[in-house]
Amino acid sequence: MKDESEKVDDGPVEPWREPGQPGRRRRLSASRRREDILDAAASLYSDGQSDDYTINDVAKKAGVSRATFYRLFSGLDDLRMAIIGRIAAAFQKRMFSGFGSDNQWEELVVGIREFLRICDAVRSEVIALLDGHGRGSIAEGMRDAIAAEIARRVHPVEETALGRAALRTWVAAAEYQVREWLQARATDKDAAEPVDAVAERMAALLPAVVGAFADTGEDVFLDEVIRVLEDGRQAL
Repeated sequence: MKDESEKVDDGPVEPWREPGQPGRRRRLSASRRREDILDAAASLYSDGQSDDYTINDVAKKAGVSRATFYRLFSGLDDLRMAIIGRIAAAFQKRMFSGFGSDNQWEELVVGIREFLRICDAVRSEVIALLDGHGRGSIAEGMRDAIAAEIARRVHPVEETALGRAALRTWVAAAEYQVREWLQARATDKDAAEPVDAVAERMAALLPAVVGAFADTGEDVFLDEVIRVLEDGRQAL
Protein backbone atom coordinates (compact mmCIF):
# COMPACT_ATOMS: atom_id res chain seq x y z
CA MET A 1 0.00 0.00 0.00
CA LYS A 2 1.26 3.46 -0.84
CA ASP A 3 2.35 5.47 2.19
CA GLU A 4 0.35 8.69 2.37
CA SER A 5 2.10 10.00 5.49
CA GLU A 6 4.06 12.47 3.43
CA LYS A 7 0.92 14.02 1.87
CA VAL A 8 -1.33 16.79 3.06
CA ASP A 9 -4.82 17.40 1.76
CA ASP A 10 -5.25 21.14 1.82
CA GLY A 11 -3.36 24.26 0.82
CA PRO A 12 -1.80 25.40 -2.45
CA VAL A 13 -0.24 23.10 -4.98
CA GLU A 14 2.72 23.58 -7.26
CA PRO A 15 2.60 23.13 -11.02
CA TRP A 16 4.06 19.86 -12.24
CA ARG A 17 4.23 18.44 -15.72
CA GLU A 18 5.50 15.30 -17.32
CA PRO A 19 6.35 15.07 -21.02
CA GLY A 20 3.11 14.70 -22.96
CA GLN A 21 0.96 15.40 -19.91
CA PRO A 22 0.64 19.19 -19.57
CA GLY A 23 -1.35 20.63 -16.72
CA ARG A 24 -0.95 17.86 -14.13
CA ARG A 25 -0.18 19.14 -10.67
CA ARG A 26 1.24 17.64 -7.52
CA ARG A 27 0.64 18.52 -3.91
CA LEU A 28 3.48 19.60 -1.68
CA SER A 29 4.87 16.93 0.62
CA ALA A 30 4.52 17.22 4.37
CA SER A 31 8.28 17.68 4.69
CA ARG A 32 8.16 20.61 2.26
CA ARG A 33 5.27 22.20 4.14
CA ARG A 34 7.15 21.71 7.40
CA GLU A 35 10.11 23.63 5.99
CA ASP A 36 7.77 26.37 4.73
CA ILE A 37 6.31 26.75 8.22
CA LEU A 38 9.76 26.86 9.81
CA ASP A 39 10.85 29.50 7.27
CA ALA A 40 7.75 31.56 8.01
CA ALA A 41 8.27 31.33 11.77
CA ALA A 42 11.93 32.30 11.50
CA SER A 43 10.96 35.28 9.33
CA LEU A 44 8.38 36.44 11.86
CA TYR A 45 10.63 35.89 14.86
CA SER A 46 13.40 37.95 13.26
CA ASP A 47 11.09 40.97 13.60
CA GLY A 48 10.24 40.39 17.27
CA GLN A 49 10.03 37.90 20.11
CA SER A 50 8.45 34.55 19.35
CA ASP A 51 5.82 35.14 22.05
CA ASP A 52 4.48 38.02 19.96
CA TYR A 53 3.08 35.63 17.36
CA THR A 54 0.28 33.07 17.27
CA ILE A 55 -0.26 29.89 15.32
CA ASN A 56 -2.59 31.86 13.05
CA ASP A 57 0.21 34.34 12.31
CA VAL A 58 2.66 31.58 11.45
CA ALA A 59 0.15 29.64 9.35
CA LYS A 60 -0.85 32.75 7.42
CA LYS A 61 2.78 33.67 6.76
CA ALA A 62 3.48 30.13 5.52
CA GLY A 63 0.32 30.04 3.39
CA VAL A 64 -1.12 26.98 5.13
CA SER A 65 -4.23 26.28 7.18
CA ARG A 66 -4.30 25.72 10.93
CA ALA A 67 -5.21 22.11 10.19
CA THR A 68 -2.02 21.68 8.18
CA PHE A 69 0.00 23.32 10.95
CA TYR A 70 -1.39 20.90 13.53
CA ARG A 71 -0.67 17.91 11.31
CA LEU A 72 3.00 18.84 11.41
CA PHE A 73 3.45 20.46 14.83
CA SER A 74 1.69 19.90 18.14
CA GLY A 75 1.86 23.59 18.98
CA LEU A 76 4.17 26.59 19.30
CA ASP A 77 6.50 24.85 21.75
CA ASP A 78 7.00 22.04 19.26
CA LEU A 79 7.64 24.62 16.54
CA ARG A 80 10.24 26.41 18.66
CA MET A 81 12.08 23.17 19.39
CA ALA A 82 12.08 22.38 15.67
CA ILE A 83 13.62 25.77 14.99
CA ILE A 84 16.32 25.14 17.60
CA GLY A 85 17.01 21.79 15.96
CA ARG A 86 17.34 23.55 12.62
CA ILE A 87 19.77 26.02 14.16
CA ALA A 88 21.86 23.14 15.47
CA ALA A 89 21.92 21.52 12.03
CA ALA A 90 22.80 24.81 10.36
CA PHE A 91 25.53 25.38 12.93
CA GLN A 92 27.12 22.04 12.20
CA LYS A 93 26.88 22.60 8.45
CA ARG A 94 27.89 26.24 8.17
CA MET A 95 30.01 27.45 11.04
CA PHE A 96 33.12 25.58 9.98
CA SER A 97 32.08 24.70 6.44
CA GLY A 98 35.18 26.31 4.97
CA PHE A 99 37.63 25.67 7.77
CA GLY A 100 40.67 24.05 6.19
CA SER A 101 40.40 25.82 2.82
CA ASP A 102 42.93 28.26 1.37
CA ASN A 103 42.47 30.75 4.20
CA GLN A 104 41.24 29.03 7.29
CA TRP A 105 41.18 32.13 9.49
CA GLU A 106 38.94 33.98 7.06
CA GLU A 107 36.62 30.99 6.79
CA LEU A 108 36.40 30.77 10.58
CA VAL A 109 35.28 34.40 10.83
CA VAL A 110 32.78 33.99 7.99
CA GLY A 111 31.37 30.84 9.58
CA ILE A 112 30.88 32.51 12.96
CA ARG A 113 29.25 35.52 11.31
CA GLU A 114 26.84 33.25 9.46
CA PHE A 115 25.95 31.44 12.66
CA LEU A 116 25.29 34.69 14.52
CA ARG A 117 22.90 35.79 11.81
CA ILE A 118 21.05 32.48 11.97
CA CYS A 119 20.75 32.82 15.75
CA ASP A 120 19.54 36.40 15.50
CA ALA A 121 16.59 35.30 13.36
CA VAL A 122 15.25 33.27 16.30
CA ARG A 123 17.11 34.88 19.16
CA SER A 124 14.61 34.16 21.92
CA GLU A 125 14.86 30.42 21.27
CA VAL A 126 18.67 30.48 21.27
CA ILE A 127 18.79 32.59 24.43
CA ALA A 128 16.48 30.10 26.12
CA LEU A 129 18.74 27.25 25.03
CA LEU A 130 21.85 28.99 26.36
CA ASP A 131 20.18 30.21 29.56
CA GLY A 132 19.30 26.61 30.32
CA HIS A 133 23.04 26.08 30.80
CA GLY A 134 23.17 24.07 27.61
CA ARG A 135 21.47 20.98 28.96
CA GLY A 136 20.06 18.50 26.50
CA SER A 137 21.13 16.58 23.43
CA ILE A 138 20.87 19.53 21.02
CA ALA A 139 23.26 21.76 22.98
CA GLU A 140 25.71 18.93 23.64
CA GLY A 141 25.51 17.87 20.02
CA MET A 142 26.43 21.38 18.90
CA ARG A 143 29.42 21.50 21.24
CA ASP A 144 30.63 18.09 20.15
CA ALA A 145 30.21 19.03 16.49
CA ILE A 146 32.35 22.16 16.86
CA ALA A 147 35.20 20.38 18.60
CA ALA A 148 35.06 17.44 16.20
CA GLU A 149 35.01 19.68 13.13
CA ILE A 150 38.05 21.69 14.20
CA ALA A 151 39.89 18.48 14.97
CA ARG A 152 38.94 17.01 11.59
CA ARG A 153 40.20 20.07 9.74
CA VAL A 154 43.71 19.76 11.17
CA HIS A 155 43.90 16.06 10.31
CA PRO A 156 46.17 14.05 9.98
CA VAL A 157 47.35 15.43 13.32
CA GLU A 158 45.21 13.55 15.83
CA GLU A 159 43.24 15.34 18.52
CA THR A 160 44.64 15.05 22.03
CA ALA A 161 42.94 15.13 25.41
CA LEU A 162 44.46 18.54 26.10
CA GLY A 163 43.37 19.71 22.68
CA ARG A 164 39.79 18.66 23.24
CA ALA A 165 39.74 20.45 26.60
CA ALA A 166 40.99 23.60 24.88
CA LEU A 167 38.34 23.44 22.17
CA ARG A 168 35.55 22.88 24.69
CA THR A 169 36.81 25.84 26.72
CA TRP A 170 36.61 28.02 23.63
CA VAL A 171 33.07 26.78 22.95
CA ALA A 172 32.03 27.84 26.46
CA ALA A 173 33.50 31.31 25.92
CA ALA A 174 31.83 31.54 22.50
CA GLU A 175 28.46 30.61 24.00
CA TYR A 176 28.77 33.49 26.45
CA GLN A 177 29.55 35.92 23.63
CA VAL A 178 26.58 34.70 21.60
CA ARG A 179 24.19 35.02 24.54
CA GLU A 180 25.37 38.52 25.45
CA TRP A 181 25.08 39.74 21.86
CA LEU A 182 21.62 38.25 21.36
CA GLN A 183 20.37 39.76 24.61
CA ALA A 184 21.70 43.15 23.51
CA ARG A 185 19.96 42.75 20.16
CA ALA A 186 16.71 41.87 21.91
CA THR A 187 16.94 45.03 24.02
CA ASP A 188 18.03 47.47 21.31
CA LYS A 189 19.11 46.32 17.85
CA ASP A 190 20.68 49.66 16.96
CA ALA A 191 22.77 49.84 20.14
CA ALA A 192 24.12 46.29 19.90
CA GLU A 193 27.58 45.66 18.50
CA PRO A 194 27.83 44.99 14.77
CA VAL A 195 27.87 41.31 13.91
CA ASP A 196 31.28 41.64 12.23
CA ALA A 197 32.90 42.90 15.44
CA VAL A 198 31.45 40.05 17.48
CA ALA A 199 32.52 37.46 14.90
CA GLU A 200 36.09 38.81 14.84
CA ARG A 201 36.32 38.72 18.64
CA MET A 202 34.94 35.19 18.86
CA ALA A 203 37.41 34.03 16.23
CA ALA A 204 40.30 35.73 18.03
CA LEU A 205 39.40 33.85 21.20
CA LEU A 206 40.16 30.49 19.59
CA PRO A 207 43.94 30.89 19.11
CA ALA A 208 44.14 32.71 22.46
CA VAL A 209 42.53 29.84 24.34
CA VAL A 210 44.43 27.20 22.40
CA GLY A 211 47.68 29.08 23.02
CA ALA A 212 47.04 29.22 26.76
CA PHE A 213 46.52 25.46 26.87
CA ALA A 214 49.58 24.88 24.68
CA ASP A 215 51.72 26.81 27.18
CA THR A 216 50.99 24.16 29.81
CA GLY A 217 52.81 21.41 27.92
CA GLU A 218 53.92 20.12 24.54
CA ASP A 219 50.97 19.21 22.34
CA VAL A 220 51.29 18.73 18.58
CA PHE A 221 47.55 19.06 18.00
CA LEU A 222 47.33 22.46 19.68
CA ASP A 223 50.47 23.60 17.86
CA GLU A 224 48.85 22.66 14.55
CA VAL A 225 45.62 24.52 15.32
CA ILE A 226 47.64 27.64 16.17
CA ARG A 227 49.71 27.32 12.99
CA VAL A 228 46.67 26.83 10.76
CA LEU A 229 44.90 29.89 12.14
CA GLU A 230 47.97 32.12 12.23
CA ASP A 231 48.90 31.30 8.63
CA GLY A 232 45.44 32.33 7.53
CA ARG A 233 45.46 35.56 9.53
CA GLN A 234 48.88 36.57 8.23
CA ALA A 235 47.77 35.96 4.64
CA LEU A 236 45.02 38.60 4.83
